[in-house]
Amino acid sequence: MTFAQANRRLMLAVMEYNHETYDGPELPPVAQWAKFAGTPALARREPQNPQQYFIDLLPSEERELKFQGITFKRCRFNDPMLAALRHSGVKRTRISFDPRDLSHIWIPGLDGSHIKIARVYPSLAPIELWELDQYNRGRAQ
Repeated sequence: MTFAQANRRLMLAVMEYNHETYDGPELPPVAQWAKFAGTPALARREPQNPQQYFIDLLPSEERELKFQGITFKRCRFNDPMLAALRHSGVKRTRISFDPRDLSHIWIPGLDGSHIKIARVYPSLAPIELWELDQYNRGRAQ
């Protein structure tokens, strides 16, 4: 991860923390701070697209688009949209993945939105990243 990516993720996490209500009816931390500091009340910020916001916070890596799909952690991910991307001249793409659920990944589409790419044969390997790493180490031995 580059410094700019780490800085962006940290800033988004801090903003999310400061605007989140944790104990039901209590005010979020930013509103409590404003109340005690005597500043005007701040409007709670909601992401315009929560799914896009979630994908932006996920770890990501650069991968090559091949005819068979995308390979990540010895698992293949494929979708008909990959053929359209390859046809338009895209050779490499950035994949975003959720370490808790590797049944799919997301890649940026041509229009800027993210495309969800399913894993091929999802029942053959574990879903979580740490289990998948252990599974792959066992297969390598």
